[in-house]
Amino acid sequence: MEYTVSMFINATPDGVADESVETRVDLTCNFLAGRPAVMYLRNGDPGYPADPDECELIHVSHAGILLKHDHPLTVLLHRWMEDDETFYLAVGERVSAFIGEEEAEALAMYERDVSEVGTWADDE
Repeated sequence: MEYTVSMFINATPDGVADESVETRVDLTCNFLAGRPAVMYLRNGDPGYPADPDECELIHVSHAGILLKHDHPLTVLLHRWMEDDETFYLAVGERVSAFIGEEEAEALAMYERDVSEVGTWADDE
């Protein structure tokens, strides 16, 4: 599923890595949540190892402008996603947290709707 999250990265807007600079970017990613490891199945058989989350960078935006795939900042971020496991995991965690926020919001809306239906049913 495709998600867009905002992050601050240590790079200039023209794609030069610089620890003294923080640039806000919006990353659009395809994200597929992994699954946890299972030590044993219910019947006692051996389980299976964990599948990691998968996160693929689709688009990069800076200051509301969609950057081309050959823009230096986009190239830098793609390289970081491929080469730097820490950055890859940070993007994945941010997307995962975003998904959690969406699910919590959806659950709250559902609970509100259910409580309103319950109120209507009590009125009849």
